[in-house]
Amino acid sequence: MEFSPELTSRAARIEREILNLNRHAASGQLESVARLLMRSEAISSSRIEGIAPNVDKVVLAELAQKEEVRGFKEVRGFKESAEEVARNLTVLCSIEKSFATEPTSPSAFLKSSKES
Repeated sequence: MEFSPELTSRAARIEREILNLNRHAASGQLESVARLLMRSEAISSSRIEGIAPNVDKVVLAELAQKEEVRGFKEVRGFKESAEEVARNLTVLCSIEKSFATEPTSPSAFLKSSKES
């Protein structure tokens, strides 16, 4: 799939404009909503792929990426799928941040998704 330079430039500009909303006083609320929407999308996509972890397990898996979560490692079954969704969410967030801060091209997008 290829995107025109004009389209990727426009998408990056719009993304930066959205991120500029963070300069407003109520921006903290936007961050929590964005994170919730991204997590919901990741879980929905995973369900389409046949992976169906519960939201609470995904949240714990995200937290376990950064710190020790007591009892999480003993949970079997949904633990692995929750970790997979959490990893996918981490990749999605890193790509989102790079789109917001760097000029974007199809080759740069493909490179960043392969590195993650």
